[in-house]
Amino acid sequence: MLVRIQKFRWTNQVQEEYDDYHLYILHSNDFMTFIGHVFDPDPDLLRKAGDLKDGENYVFIRVKAGEVLGRGTTPDFGVFDRTKPNAFIKPSRYEPLMLYAQPPFGYLKEDISSRMLSLISRTGEPKGGSFVYDQEGRLIGNWFAVPDAKLHEMSWDDMLAFAPHYLDTRRIEVGFSGRLWSDTSSLGPEYLVAENAGDPDPADVTPAIGPVRYHLEALGGDGIPGKQARLTLLVQMLDDTTLKAELFPGWEDDVSFGEGAVIYYR
Repeated sequence: MLVRIQKFRWTNQVQEEYDDYHLYILHSNDFMTFIGHVFDPDPDLLRKAGDLKDGENYVFIRVKAGEVLGRGTTPDFGVFDRTKPNAFIKPSRYEPLMLYAQPPFGYLKEDISSRMLSLISRTGEPKGGSFVYDQEGRLIGNWFAVPDAKLHEMSWDDMLAFAPHYLDTRRIEVGFSGRLWSDTSSLGPEYLVAENAGDPDPADVTPAIGPVRYHLEALGGDGIPGKQARLTLLVQMLDDTTLKAELFPGWEDDVSFGEGAVIYYR
């Protein structure tokens, strides 16, 4: 049963506007699938859905296996399984669907799953990826600049994360935005902990260690004109649920917290 349609208006690289649809299909009380970035829904589906407003639309449309729902060039696909809750440190921060989001491959027929997994160049397990890296009393995982707020109540600027890179899991990626670096236009697309820098694994960092320095390098290295290729991140877990962080330009070995420090929470 198709129960939810999200409609968004986007502009692509050549400035052409188009509608983008996300479809949610309820299979049972405990299981739902998701197909995102469907830019050309089937006309019969749109007819059954009626007038759709931008944002959330709740519908009740029966669908069946093999039925064409639409087209998408790079669609998202995922599942939500209420029998497998994700182990976030503070589940109350997350919307219900995110609490139960799972890699889809284990739910597909073996031949389809194997074929799809063969196209993924991820180096580590699970091959289908993960977005849950929280560990109690450890640096790794998700942090938030607003105490106790829910994810949808905050902006990207309020978030900080330490996690293995989604493809090369041997590398640690640090996700941050405007709170730590106000000139976001000068940032590269992604920042990884520099190779061979000797910086500690975030999974090993606890409050007892004190301040820890990370040398970060932009994905793409020094070849990004006008972007900060190198940054130094200083972090300290004040306790199991509180973190202080500050960013500095370039690679520095001797840094200390100043006015730019930001407090984050679990």
